[in-house]
Amino acid sequence: NDFESYSDDNSLINTLIVRNDYEELKHLIWFICSLREEYDKTIQEKVFELWIKILDTIDLSTKESKRIASQLCHWATFIDQIDDEKRDLLHKIAPYADEAYNADELLKSIAKLSEEQPFEAYVIWMKMLEGSSTDYPEEVIRQILFNLVSEGHEGLRRAKEVVSEYLKLGNDRPATWLKEIRSRHESC
Repeated sequence: NDFESYSDDNSLINTLIVRNDYEELKHLIWFICSLREEYDKTIQEKVFELWIKILDTIDLSTKESKRIASQLCHWATFIDQIDDEKRDLLHKIAPYADEAYNADELLKSIAKLSEEQPFEAYVIWMKMLEGSSTDYPEEVIRQILFNLVSEGHEGLRRAKEVVSEYLKLGNDRPATWLKEIRSRHESC
């Protein structure tokens, strides 16, 4: 509500971020995410400012900070389109998505983004697979794969790369889904 500024070192929000307490930041991330139903561009811009500030404050070599990065996966829902700034934010959190069991939340946002930007979504998904082999919700993964396959030869190549990463991690379910999607897509 513009009661204070992130740039003011004495503001409560800045103090909260600098204190870097996992439970406090987790609650802050949850609270802001609860605003997503009524968000507008102003809230969206503030989310991205806050997201950058949190990432600049945490040390991703610590377990607690990795868990905070995982919690930030909830904020991916505020991204309507991937640009350089949003790509950077997503790249920083994606490998840690499963640290606090939020890979499914990130996958939901990737699926939404894949409708308009399937190749950008693919890059984020591959980054997520550096730290997680989450394969649920199934319908979300099927949607991302379908959106890639719909892009033709290059999309199919990238879908196969994703499936290969899952196979390396011992998970063959996405391979089965890709086979089904290809079969349906070729019959159309």
